[in-house]
Amino acid sequence: MEEKKNIFDFAGMVFIIFGFCMMCMLLFTVIFGEEAKEVSKMFALGKKGVPVELMAQFFTLAVLITLARYIIFSDVLIKRGSIAVRTAGMFLTIIISCACFIFAFQWFPVNLWNAWAGFFICFGISSVISVMIMLLREKMENRKMEEGLKRLRKQWEEEKNE
Repeated sequence: MEEKKNIFDFAGMVFIIFGFCMMCMLLFTVIFGEEAKEVSKMFALGKKGVPVELMAQFFTLAVLITLARYIIFSDVLIKRGSIAVRTAGMFLTIIISCACFIFAFQWFPVNLWNAWAGFFICFGISSVISVMIMLLREKMENRKMEEGLKRLRKQWEEEKNE
């Protein structure tokens, strides 16, 4: 049974996405900050941190991604779409949204192929990690459901034998 989502579920997902993005930015800032300082607005502060404007942009992007997630994975637009179709749609939406933010806020020069390659590599790695976490979570939930079902069967058998 699907539970009803509320504003707290939405806000929680926004902050999960935003937190993950900020963790990645902090890591990249430490590793690439000084070298990328002259090339990308994302690293304007070098190793000193992440600009506040960038954090606001990432937060806005997290809100848009979460909104897209709720639309794509509910029956609002796609009535009969499989999980694979919905997931592909979600990845496409995220890539397009990120590209729009890259162009709009000039996160890095859009004519640099290596900047785009870095973006797609980072996106690919984070996507693989996200999918692995999702599969692990689903496996754990299925295991809990199976254990609960076994307990119910055992209880039912005991009551039946009495």
